[in-house]
Amino acid sequence: MPDLVVLLVRNIFRSFVLGYLLTAVSPAVLVPSMLALQENGLGVDKGVPTLLVAASSIENVYAIEVFSVLMSVGFATTSLTMQILQAPIEIVIGVSYGLATGVLFWFFPHNGHPSKSAYRFIILLGAGLTAVFGGNALKYSGAGPLATLIMAFIAGYEWRKSDAPSHKEVAEKLAKLWRYFQPVLFGLIGAAVSIEKIRPETVGLGIAVIFIGVLVRFFVTPFATLGANLNWKEKMFASIAWFPKATVQATLGSKVYDYTTLVLSTQTVPDPYLLRVQQIGIQMLTIAVLCIVITAPLGALGITFTQNRLLQKKKPTELEVSEREFIEEELSGGKDNMVDSLFPRNLPKKRHSEPNMRMFPDEFTFT
Repeated sequence: MPDLVVLLVRNIFRSFVLGYLLTAVSPAVLVPSMLALQENGLGVDKGVPTLLVAASSIENVYAIEVFSVLMSVGFATTSLTMQILQAPIEIVIGVSYGLATGVLFWFFPHNGHPSKSAYRFIILLGAGLTAVFGGNALKYSGAGPLATLIMAFIAGYEWRKSDAPSHKEVAEKLAKLWRYFQPVLFGLIGAAVSIEKIRPETVGLGIAVIFIGVLVRFFVTPFATLGANLNWKEKMFASIAWFPKATVQATLGSKVYDYTTLVLSTQTVPDPYLLRVQQIGIQMLTIAVLCIVITAPLGALGITFTQNRLLQKKKPTELEVSEREFIEEELSGGKDNMVDSLFPRNLPKKRHSEPNMRMFPDEFTFT
């Protein structure tokens, strides 16, 4: 009976792991599209681009953290008691490390340091890597990502408030670093997929799971945006904009497979339980790749083709209207009229009086 309970608990946790793996919207697809909407003035009056980006950011943080914690529980090889305590321990470690390092970075380096932006970039990157690799070494893999997110949030909050230009410079450096490593990430997850290990039923069931999840989300999104004062077209656009998946799936898709492969490489006699978990990891990796290949291009195309039909363009303010009318009125008279308004040519000429002879002594004569 205890073995049956353990198996049931593990299967439930594994189902949630797959669900949180597939749920996160891709920032790599969504954010550039929303920035383009901002520049074109589409949906800006109601803050649609800002709403979609903010909601997806919160969702990504939530999905990553829950995925990490559930993976530690669902694929653990320890006792049931330790599995139950695993999640609270990881949360305590992650929150403690993130808060401590985030507050420390408020004071180091100080605001008067000439190279503070470079130092902040280096220590933030180093502390994040330390959290992730340290959590894996301590067998609390869910603590690392949680600590990194909290640390960056706490440190960035103070940096933005005390020195906004320096904070922007650090963010730009991290974005540039991500630009170079993002192709490597997608290349690694593609290389990890072994075609001969993929079973046909995994592909079919995986596609079914992806489309069922996307359809449910499409119809639930309008209810999630009820308090945002959006019309039905804007709610439909939100459903389409939250369609693409890529970045989080590429980051987390191979986690289970990598974990079991690493543990099996240290064993002389492979554990049968870990071999079964490794097969589950291959299935999750396959479904993650399918999710990227299917949803990322369809979501990007959906945003591109529906943004002008479902979103309203920003209405100009009274000042913008008056400035436009003034320019049109000036231009309607032609080029000469515009030049005359800037450099008048028909002003009356100023008369210069003749020299007053009384102002000069008699000995001065004028010829």
